[in-house]
Amino acid sequence: MKVNFTSEGNLPILGISKMNYSYFDNNIERYLRFFSVEEKEEINKIKRKKKRIQTIISHLMIKKYISQEVTDFSSWNEVVILKKESGQPYILGTSLSISISHCDTYCFWGITKNNIVIGVDCENIISDRFINLTSGFILSWSVKEAFLKMLGVGFKFGIDSIEIDFSKKKIILNENYRPLFHYQKVFLDTFIVDNTLFNICRALK
Repeated sequence: MKVNFTSEGNLPILGISKMNYSYFDNNIERYLRFFSVEEKEEINKIKRKKKRIQTIISHLMIKKYISQEVTDFSSWNEVVILKKESGQPYILGTSLSISISHCDTYCFWGITKNNIVIGVDCENIISDRFINLTSGFILSWSVKEAFLKMLGVGFKFGIDSIEIDFSKKKIILNENYRPLFHYQKVFLDTFIVDNTLFNICRALK
C-alpha cells in the first residue's frame, strides 16, 4: 500500500518548549494541582522520573493553550488530557486531535481540528540512540513515528512494516495498515531547531 504525501497546506497549532528538568523537579507539586485525579494516575504509572517531568511539561503547555483559546474551557484544571488504549492522547470532551513528543532538549506538541488528525515527533540529531547512524536514518525514523502516531497505532506491526521514499514523496505501508487508513491526503513538514529534528504529519479524513 502506497500513500502520497505533500508539504502543502496550513500548519496546525504547534508548541515547542525547552526542557528545564531541575526547575520542574523542584516544583512538581505546585503544578500537579492543575491535573485531574485520572491524569495524576496516568502520570504516576510512568516509572522514569525524566519521562514524568516531560509529560507534565507538555500537558501544562497544552492546558495553557486550550484554556486561553478554546471557549469551552476557562481554566487549566478543566482541560483533561488522557490516553486511549493505543496510547494516543486526547482532550476529554473535545473532538480535537493532539499529538505529543519529547526528546532530551524539547517537548513538542500539535493540535488540529475539523476532521484533521496529527502525529508529531522530535529527535535530537546528536544522541546516543543514533550516534552510529546517519541523519538520513534519523529523518526516516522520525517521519515513521509521526505518521504512525497520526494513525494511532505506533509500531504495532514492526519497524519494517513502513518505508519512506522521500524522492517520490511516498509512504509505503504493510498491508496490515490498509484497514486503518481512511484519509484523503497526507501532509508532512520537517524542520530543525537547535540540533533537534521536528516532524509533523497530518491527514484529512
